[in-house]
Amino acid sequence: MTSPTVLYIAGASRSGSTILGQTLGEVPGFTFLGELYHLWGRGLHHNQLCGCGQRLRECVFWQEVLSGDSVLRSVLESPDQNRPASLTAKLVRLRRLPSLLGDGRLVDSSTSSLIREYQTVLGKLYERLHAVLPSNSIIVDSSKHATYGAVLLGMSSLRVSVLHLVRDARAVAHSMSQPKQRPEIDDQRACMRARPAPAAALHWVANNLAVSCLTKFASESLRVKYEDFVDSPVETIHRVTRFFNGCPAIPSSLQDGNLACGLNHSVSGNPVRFDRGRIRLRVDDRWRGQMPVLPKCLVTLACSPLLGRYGYPGVL
Repeated sequence: MTSPTVLYIAGASRSGSTILGQTLGEVPGFTFLGELYHLWGRGLHHNQLCGCGQRLRECVFWQEVLSGDSVLRSVLESPDQNRPASLTAKLVRLRRLPSLLGDGRLVDSSTSSLIREYQTVLGKLYERLHAVLPSNSIIVDSSKHATYGAVLLGMSSLRVSVLHLVRDARAVAHSMSQPKQRPEIDDQRACMRARPAPAAALHWVANNLAVSCLTKFASESLRVKYEDFVDSPVETIHRVTRFFNGCPAIPSSLQDGNLACGLNHSVSGNPVRFDRGRIRLRVDDRWRGQMPVLPKCLVTLACSPLLGRYGYPGVL
């Protein structure tokens, strides 16, 4: 039996990972499952909506995945006694990255035991996904966190490739300043967390540097700019599939910059994952006209070294 193959989309929040993942999920041989690191908390404990529109514990797909293993089934049946959610909260922290990517000398025995326990549960999850999905399907996981990616890279039972998705820091900061509703929480009005410009700039720098470190430990990694993807989606998807699958392909549902979105079973992510029908892929550059001058200058100054590295202009 072949090992589960994971295409891990990593980067800062609000970088377009959900729409990129959705587009890849329309390619034969790829399955988009959203931010899988949120499965245990938002998905099972809080029972938020799956991308198909059903509450996750009632979703037929996730019931089939989780009921096939005794450990996973226990979490499905007893969501309040959710050990994986506790492990996620303890271990998926940016400060853990050096110890997870190191040779073990930076990890104390108790933390090492937690990591092994977490990886055991994750191994069962990805093995079940591999068994349920079509043969040799590549799992597209858009969890983004470098630390979670490091946990996956440390698992010999998985073949993990990393796609580093970057977006202009000023676009990310502007997006983070805007309220965005979370429709997966359907029993109350809830919005994605907003951040002021200084916090957004720090988040962008820290997370992209962390992902750059992560890629050095991956057997396969590729950097993609969000702007290149939405400007030239066919060429970008062709490049990504050729690099990670050895067989370039594009979804038949992607035509003239429009993506026809089908049903998905994604866990958490941008609200676009609930959209059905055609979505127009276009650059969201509202920050240029809407972002106040002071925050724009601050983000540009704080992020200018990395902006230059990624090919973005360091001027307003």
